[in-house]
Amino acid sequence: MKLLLFTVFVIAHAFIAKALNTDLQFKYANTIIYEQPENSDEIQILKYKLENVFYIIYDEKFQNSSIYQVGLVNKYKEKYCSDGNSCRFFAKPLKHTAVDSGPLLRFFEYLGVDLVKYLGNVGHITSGCAYKHAQVLDPNSTPDTVPIDGFFHTDLNSKFAETYKEQSIYFNGVNEDTPLAKFEWIKFISVFYGLEKEATDIFESVAIQYLCNKDLIQKNSLFARLRIAWLTSQAPNNEKWITNDYEYVKNLLSDAGATISHEKEITSYKQVKQVLSQSHYLIDISSDSSGEYSINDFYDQYRYDVSDDLNLLTEQNILRNDATRSEEGVSVWENDYMAFPHLVLLDLIYWFHPKLFMEDAYNTNIIKRLYGGLPLNDTLDLTANPASTTSVSVNDTTTENTNDNNGEGNNNTDDNNTVDLSKRFLVDLSKRFHVTHDNSSYWFRNVAKNTNIKTEPNARCPSLLSEYVTNNICLNDVNFSGDYDEYAKFDDVMTQFKNYALIYYPIIGIVGIASIVLAFIFLRIFKKRQLKRKGYNDSQKVLHDTEGFVEF
Repeated sequence: MKLLLFTVFVIAHAFIAKALNTDLQFKYANTIIYEQPENSDEIQILKYKLENVFYIIYDEKFQNSSIYQVGLVNKYKEKYCSDGNSCRFFAKPLKHTAVDSGPLLRFFEYLGVDLVKYLGNVGHITSGCAYKHAQVLDPNSTPDTVPIDGFFHTDLNSKFAETYKEQSIYFNGVNEDTPLAKFEWIKFISVFYGLEKEATDIFESVAIQYLCNKDLIQKNSLFARLRIAWLTSQAPNNEKWITNDYEYVKNLLSDAGATISHEKEITSYKQVKQVLSQSHYLIDISSDSSGEYSINDFYDQYRYDVSDDLNLLTEQNILRNDATRSEEGVSVWENDYMAFPHLVLLDLIYWFHPKLFMEDAYNTNIIKRLYGGLPLNDTLDLTANPASTTSVSVNDTTTENTNDNNGEGNNNTDDNNTVDLSKRFLVDLSKRFHVTHDNSSYWFRNVAKNTNIKTEPNARCPSLLSEYVTNNICLNDVNFSGDYDEYAKFDDVMTQFKNYALIYYPIIGIVGIASIVLAFIFLRIFKKRQLKRKGYNDSQKVLHDTEGFVEF
């Protein structure tokens, strides 16, 4: 019997080796253990480093083979399922997936819009695909009443995950520290569906676009950077301001050419006012997920009024992450930010470095195209913008937006006017002290300027999100040479001196040392020439130096 079992197991091993695509590597996510034991393609093993559960995945063709499953368990149980560790076995691809966290939905949509069949305690969802293909689980659901073969969750205390313990899969991407590390967990999900190659291609495409814009900003960045306050306010009920996911925010801002201006938690109005007085921008991520947050809410939560002398108010640099909302008024940010790191970075660059963009071109050529080409219900009529004739470099091409008079007029004249107006607009931008946009980006709007809000239809479900990440959104900096000088007004003279001194300290040090060395060399050469003019050489210099002394 044991011989028969072993024979069947070996044959199954040979078949499954061909069935599994196991070319998978994790470059950024550092909390995943991924293993193919004994260089075998038989199974794949995943584990979150701090969890004591191993997820063992095998091909679905052996799901109904009790002989194979017994052999699988016996072979790997001793190695992985001991010393306080446990194992859960999954047949790929999963057929009845449940999700207990809204931010995970976009990850699944990259791989297929109908992968998620059930929703646990996901909170507010803004995914049209989830509305269309998934149903909400009853709180009393059990494996007997609703069979689920994979339950993805982000909360270790999830009641649903406890109910479906043997089917639960912990997703730790929410706790990674960098945008790309969070997004790389799409590869973790892909293993359960046999879509490793597709996930790797998607990730690489997103990473390339993220890194190209990050590198562009870093290339144009000086030692002194923009200072950003990124806060969730609990005021006025509680005198407390915090930054959730602090390390992620710090890394994201750094990639956008900025630095966070405060610690993770602020516990007094005095401290928060000091932080805001030293910051170029405030990004308010308040606890309310819906509602019309206005400048009056800012005054209330931070104890300012319209007469206060605060550069954030003067320069109108107060942003909020609810520029796009669902039909119920819920911000799409929480469901989106982990799944679109390249576009989140682009949104921040849009505000922090506006000379790299002209806003109409950003909204028409990037936002609408990258988000499936579907127009959003925008409360602001972009065609009414007097600077609607703009030019922006996307995909290494130049796209023009022009308003013509009902399509009438001379085409040549229109082309010339387009070029002239575009050049004039660029010149006007370069002359302004500090440039800010009048239109919202996709996720962020300017509360101080009351920029537009967009509505995401509930029914919107793209055929496949992966189709949209192939668009090239690498910016062109041919006319951009940095912009920190535009933010110098935020600082007093002494602060400006310190910042710019810090920039040039290394240069001053190098020049100073080089000057001393050159001066020493010049002095030696000069003395040597003087001696030669007097008829002395180097060996005679000693005699010359002792002349006039009497030997005793």
